[in-house]
Amino acid sequence: MSADNLEDIYRFYPFLRSFNWFLKRQPRIFRENIIKYLPPHKFMDIRNVVSKTGLKIDGIAVMCPYVPKQMVTLGEKVVLKKIISSVRLAKKLGAGIVGLGGFTSIVGNEGEIVAKEVDVAVTSGNTYTAALALQGIEKAAQILERPLESSVVAVIGATGDIGGICAKILSRKAKTLILCARKIEEAVDFISVLKKSSRTNIIIEKYADKVASQADFIISATSAATTIISPQNLRPGAVVCDVSLPPDIAKEVIKMRNDVFVFDGGKASFLNSGLIESNKWKGIFPNGIIYGCLAETMILALEQKFVNFSIGRGNITEDKIKFISELAERHGFSLAPFHCGRYIYTQEDIQRIKNLIS
Repeated sequence: MSADNLEDIYRFYPFLRSFNWFLKRQPRIFRENIIKYLPPHKFMDIRNVVSKTGLKIDGIAVMCPYVPKQMVTLGEKVVLKKIISSVRLAKKLGAGIVGLGGFTSIVGNEGEIVAKEVDVAVTSGNTYTAALALQGIEKAAQILERPLESSVVAVIGATGDIGGICAKILSRKAKTLILCARKIEEAVDFISVLKKSSRTNIIIEKYADKVASQADFIISATSAATTIISPQNLRPGAVVCDVSLPPDIAKEVIKMRNDVFVFDGGKASFLNSGLIESNKWKGIFPNGIIYGCLAETMILALEQKFVNFSIGRGNITEDKIKFISELAERHGFSLAPFHCGRYIYTQEDIQRIKNLIS
């Protein structure tokens, strides 16, 4: 996995912690330059992952030491080299399948190039992440009593792997669907297929903040290295499922706006998370909430399906979403509670939001 920020990387490399007093006083660019030369590193053992069926697996977590900005700016060849080294380390340490977490799944056509260069099964985890995003937006619509069928629904990052399948499924459910991406005007075939297969009114938009002012529901699933949605631009009553890592909207939104419902999407809960033997696991994933990409990897391992799964752009299908969702339920994985950052919404919060936006 890659890290969302420099602090995560320094935290998981023990020898760097010894120099923390010095590094904290250095400019960010200095600290970023250091991590460019760090090797991949196993930072966590994951023991006693027990399925609802009684099946059990163990795992490891390997750090690919780049932050999102570096994944974007250093060049694909350089970044791929370190991702491939990270996957090979995981294989050497005994992994039967490797999940590409964070930005590591974006480089090289959603893991396709990485999968060709290693002799271990690989998945980006995007199929279950997309399934969870859809479950989240549909559950939010249900509990807030705001049907998608009478709403303006938007997908930001609509030409991406997760956004594309979400747009396809939502094009049959929403009253109006807004497709937003940086190069949306170039996705002629994708737009044409959606328009032919749906009676939904489809709008094309290039800028995320314009979408924010128009949509009732938003799934945001981009590969942006920084936030792209301004909280003040959300229309009153907007519901936002933010799937992106790093997030597309700052978590401070819950302090700035009490008339919108913004939650982290693409996350799962694991029924037996409390049985996992790892103090680091509990620190990284409090309350048993884990990334959909990690959950997908664990599910495939529990099923002993050591084959490439969510690999290559455009290969997520509705059948694969149904398949991984059924396996998830079988093993005790489900949609995570609604939360924004570390804050988990209570029933009172949801009722308050419902009252404000109804």
